[in-house]
Amino acid sequence: MPEQAGDPVPSQGETEPEPLSLTANVPDEQMFTWESQAAQYPPSGPPGISYFRGDLSEGLFVDCLLYRDETGELVGILNHYPTDFPPHEREGDENVWVRPDRRRQGVGSALITEAFLRWPPNQNAGDLKLTESGVQLLGGMEEKRSVVPRVLPVPPNVVYDQWWDAKGMREWMCPRPAVPTRIEIDPRVGGQYRIDIDDEARALSVTGRYLGFDRPRGLGFTWHCTTWDPSAPESVVTVQLEPRDEGRTLMTIRHGRLPADLRDDYKAGWGRIAVQLEKYLAGR
Repeated sequence: MPEQAGDPVPSQGETEPEPLSLTANVPDEQMFTWESQAAQYPPSGPPGISYFRGDLSEGLFVDCLLYRDETGELVGILNHYPTDFPPHEREGDENVWVRPDRRRQGVGSALITEAFLRWPPNQNAGDLKLTESGVQLLGGMEEKRSVVPRVLPVPPNVVYDQWWDAKGMREWMCPRPAVPTRIEIDPRVGGQYRIDIDDEARALSVTGRYLGFDRPRGLGFTWHCTTWDPSAPESVVTVQLEPRDEGRTLMTIRHGRLPADLRDDYKAGWGRIAVQLEKYLAGR
């Protein structure tokens, strides 16, 4: 998604996200060890991310996401607290553990992205409890992420449906002058999509799979472009849709796990796509 000349025109009510500023406020030694957490689950299972409900007592449970590598070994754990667990955890809090030998390899960011797709944003996000390891994890994610907000003139359900309309997407997807020549989607979790693109006589394609969706709150999918190094891992796109006054929507596109040299280009590209979608919706 190459950068185009000029900057997207801000829409009314659009706010640029503040730069991430993180400070460790919990000593690492106060966190339970990886070994103590991993011992609570079967050490092996199906590869990928799976859900486990940890029942604590009648009516109290913890949502658990388990990340197993290609061999089925457990390498990552995320605990999400759906209710307050005084005095230690608040509703929406999340704890992440990654096996020490697998840190800085995308395990933690994959768990956090999956949690974002499954559960509403944490209302306590402005008061995070972070260890130094947590600061490093979130800081690393931020370094590889482009974030683009845009206020659109229609309700969230209308915006959401545009992301599943392959015919309509040809009118606004890809930053002009690049245009999609073919879009194929399989709208289900795990379903594949493909976008073939003509970028001023240069042919390229974007492919990926859908990670999750929740109408009208948003969706998530992986992203890989044929112009990238074939060994580059899939990046991850999440689209968050929040209602605003007068029937409008704040759409926030977050594109993470990007190759470091592409972050600015993709921020500009998604910005132009958001502008194109706004104009398309306004003209319907």
